[in-house]
Amino acid sequence: MGWVDHLNSKSRLITRSVLAAMVILAISLSFSLAFAFWGVAGGAALLLLLAGPLAIFLIIKYPKFGVLSYLVFAYLVMYILGFGIDFPLGTVMDGILLLLLIGFFINQKTKPDWLMFNNPVTYIIGIWILYNLIQVANPTTESRMAWLYTIRSVAGVMISYFIFSYQIRSVKFIRLIIKIWLGLSIIAALYAIKQEYFGFFDYEQRALDNNPLLQALLYINGHWRKSSIFSDPVAFSYNMVVSSILCIALMFGPISAYKKIFLGTLVALFLTVMLYSGTRAAYLLVPAAMVMLFILKFNKQMFLVFTGFAMLLFVLVFMPTSN
Repeated sequence: MGWVDHLNSKSRLITRSVLAAMVILAISLSFSLAFAFWGVAGGAALLLLLAGPLAIFLIIKYPKFGVLSYLVFAYLVMYILGFGIDFPLGTVMDGILLLLLIGFFINQKTKPDWLMFNNPVTYIIGIWILYNLIQVANPTTESRMAWLYTIRSVAGVMISYFIFSYQIRSVKFIRLIIKIWLGLSIIAALYAIKQEYFGFFDYEQRALDNNPLLQALLYINGHWRKSSIFSDPVAFSYNMVVSSILCIALMFGPISAYKKIFLGTLVALFLTVMLYSGTRAAYLLVPAAMVMLFILKFNKQMFLVFTGFAMLLFVLVFMPTSN
């Protein structure tokens, strides 16, 4: 009977393979038709329809997946919008945050742990969120819709403090977050190099050429300010600066020499592409962060680094800005 079982097993395998191929073919045809009739927006809508339920389940059931999705989508959302998708992708960010909040309360019901929030930071954030919420009843407010948009970007995002404090509990997960963060920053930096030395893609150039306001803001002395995968040069420069500060801080940790060299290389990369943005305010953020690092980690090595950054700041402040 062994050969019969073998034939049955082989038959089931073939059947599954055929079904899988048919499903893949059906999905491919669906995407082809969606792109053909409705363009990028149609393809994106179909992707959301197919992947949405699975994503909702994974974010609620596995909050760490949700945290990483939130980070990745925060980096890529503006780049996706650049393809001309007529969809409020910002609401997807709000949706992920809401799903993480639902997952947070579900976890608190099964494994309650409120003591971790018994600290001054929690109290201050709680008061700040409450203050923003009661502003809806402010009799001198100009617009309730303005309050709604503000509450999304201020109080709504602050809720993530409670979610992340509860879900990010291990060094292993923190390391994974940092690796993904730096990986996304490297992608953004390389994309900026592409824009600087090889020019914009056609759809990017068309968007710039069709908007006189953007031209006035971003075309300076015959040179375009670069924004990489972000919405604007300011957001790009600040992301590069923050990533470089993260690398500098990590370099003072107990890590091997080759990792310090790698992080130092990333600092040079991030600060170089930051210059492509033409955002002057970003230049001061690194020296300002070095002051904090100097206070937190005072030693001879840190003193030498701080002195170097202080000299760099002195040069930047007094450098002529006539051209």
